Amino acid sequence: VCVAFIDTVIPCDTFILNDG
Repeated sequence: VCVAFIDTVIPCDTFILNDG
């Protein structure tokens, strides 16, 4: 699940939450 502020620009892998 991509839970980020801007999941459209910043990938979850590069963001704080890395849950797949």
